[in-house]
Amino acid sequence: MNATPTPAEPAEPEPAPAPRVARAPKRVPAKAAPALRVDTAAAQPTQVASLTSLARDAYAKGNYALPLDSSAIAYAKKVLALDPTDSYSKQLIEDSVKGGKDSVQRALAHGDFAGARRVADALGQQLSGRSDVTGLKDQIAAAERAAAAAAKAKSAAPPPVTFRLYHMHSDKAPADKGPYCVGTMSVSGSHLKFTPESTTDGKIHNLEFNCSDVRDIKKNARVASHQGGFHIRTHSGNFNFAPQDSTAAVVPALNAACSN
Repeated sequence: MNATPTPAEPAEPEPAPAPRVARAPKRVPAKAAPALRVDTAAAQPTQVASLTSLARDAYAKGNYALPLDSSAIAYAKKVLALDPTDSYSKQLIEDSVKGGKDSVQRALAHGDFAGARRVADALGQQLSGRSDVTGLKDQIAAAERAAAAAAKAKSAAPPPVTFRLYHMHSDKAPADKGPYCVGTMSVSGSHLKFTPESTTDGKIHNLEFNCSDVRDIKKNARVASHQGGFHIRTHSGNFNFAPQDSTAAVVPALNAACSN
């Protein structure tokens, strides 16, 4: 009996080859750009020259300490940071300090205390530690106190006193045709001043009395008494007057004004 042949097992298929993965190309580091070399020794004279020019221009404009970052002192200090031996910049700083001080004094003369403080503060920031600069603030404070005291005294001062008077040249009253010059008597501060305007006998007298030299101001008992005559007696002499307005209270007003 013929045996039926057993069929051969099919051969296993060969595995497909693995896909090939492309490799990334190796990175080649880029070459660094060569560093830019600065010749600082060569650049310094150019910087010094530029800053010196700026400092000179600022000084010429009167910008001694202000503005803080573009003043003559600010530029001169930058020059000295580069070249501490630069004599021009050292002198420019001293000249700028003098200019700043003059600016402060001019501001004080005009009563501009805020302007004076701005300049003094700028000088102090630019050159801290200098006694001549820090002393400016004391000067400004003293000037402000003096101005305040003067304003207070002015507000408290009595109103000005003026009278139209005859200065008598004899014991005869003007109403009795006695000789005289006529003018205005005023009180200013601690002085009595008679300013004549016209005369009847060709004699004219500008008279001024210091209140501290006045011994008394009194009505006359005899000379021109009917015309309100009075005298001012000083250490140097006796002077007779009569008011144009006989009702005016001249004597008490002059005494009160002079006593102040």
